[in-house]
Amino acid sequence: MKHKISIPVLVLIVVCALAAIALIQRALSHRNASVRTETAGLLPKFQADDVARFRLSWRDMAVTLVKNKNGVWTVEERALPADPKKVLEFLEAAASIRPLKLIAPADEKTLLRLRTFVQGFNGAIPGARLEMQDKNGKELLNLAMGRGHFLPDDTTPPDQRVPSGRYFALLDSKLNPGSVFLAPTIFEDAPPVPGAWLRQPVFENLNAALGILFRDLPKGRIQWTVSRPDPSRAFEDASGGLRPVARQNISTLLSALAFRSAVDAFPRSHYKNLEPAFAELIITDAYGLSRKAVFHRLKGDSSKVVFTLDARIYRQVKMPGLDQQKLIDRFLFSGKDVCYEMPMPLFNELTAAPFELPKTKKPHKK
Repeated sequence: MKHKISIPVLVLIVVCALAAIALIQRALSHRNASVRTETAGLLPKFQADDVARFRLSWRDMAVTLVKNKNGVWTVEERALPADPKKVLEFLEAAASIRPLKLIAPADEKTLLRLRTFVQGFNGAIPGARLEMQDKNGKELLNLAMGRGHFLPDDTTPPDQRVPSGRYFALLDSKLNPGSVFLAPTIFEDAPPVPGAWLRQPVFENLNAALGILFRDLPKGRIQWTVSRPDPSRAFEDASGGLRPVARQNISTLLSALAFRSAVDAFPRSHYKNLEPAFAELIITDAYGLSRKAVFHRLKGDSSKVVFTLDARIYRQVKMPGLDQQKLIDRFLFSGKDVCYEMPMPLFNELTAAPFELPKTKKPHKK
């Protein structure tokens, strides 16, 4: 025999369920409000544009960026222009740090585990330090940037995991850690290395390239050269050998030139062991420009090459909106007396002949 539940009982069950839900929501709301209250005002509020100087450091590595009165950022250790896009993204991330949770107690064990300290602790691995000031030298931020925070239920392989946040600690004037907190800001691409913040030399408009030539110096012997009559056509061997050009090799070369081709840079006066130029890579394009990288070796250092930039107008081209000199000035933004450092593997990749390898004949079966 089936028992029927009366309407009053059903009403009572529904009322109790709704009351339980309301209590849970109230508890969660109270908890969130408590977290917001304890983290409110923890960090000073400022805008990205308020920052006039910031410094990132870790152990014996450091980079300092300063903004001049015209709003242009410079890497102080190199006295060279900084990458404006990278700087702006970093400043906006710093200005929007929002603590999610205070970590308590912030005792020595916790500081060591989260690396939210920058000195002391008997040589233990520290976190990085971030300092920011405004144009009057007033401190805007002084933080220890510790470990990344990973979600406990993340099933991604350890070497592929991406942190969902980072632990930070406020530092006092003596660099002692104060409040420790978790925030969703990661600062994944912010190494304390000057070269990582430099504005990179970029070969623009490579889709309009008409010729690419690599030759030895000082004799000028051509190692290889490819060309095409217009940007809609494929490159062909222009050195007389009529070897088939590998499109993937050309794509790899142009991609390397269009992005980061240098890991560091210095004024030419920095180098005391710079050998005479031994090669150059020249790109000519449909806009009438010839741009090149001129390569030098460093005495006693085979791990990298150093290159300088040059450009000229090799023919006048009239196009709506085209300013040839403006394109050259943008390419030579740091001037001709700046030397960029390139790892040897990248140099070898850039300057390898972009031709298809000859097919090996299969042995004839008797």
